[in-house]
Amino acid sequence: YVPKLDPTLLARFGADFLLKGVDPSGPFSRVLDAAGIKPTSLVYRWFDFLAFALSGLPVTETSAAAVSFMIKEFFADGAVMDVPMGGSPAI
Repeated sequence: YVPKLDPTLLARFGADFLLKGVDPSGPFSRVLDAAGIKPTSLVYRWFDFLAFALSGLPVTETSAAAVSFMIKEFFADGAVMDVPMGGSPAI
């Protein structure tokens, strides 16, 4: 398996990070480990929360592809986050 590497990602993060062998179908915690993010850091805990919000599972059990896709969507031009009026109790 040889992944297609996005030139934009290569320019932003460098080939070293992208070629560390992180499997996109594996847990996102491996991405954080490869980036040197400590499990006690705010960044790690934020991703743990995001993973739970997306899948109901911790970052150690949530697909790296799912978290990566959502991060891309969150920061896309014109992206907004909608919530129901009255919050989740209104659902």
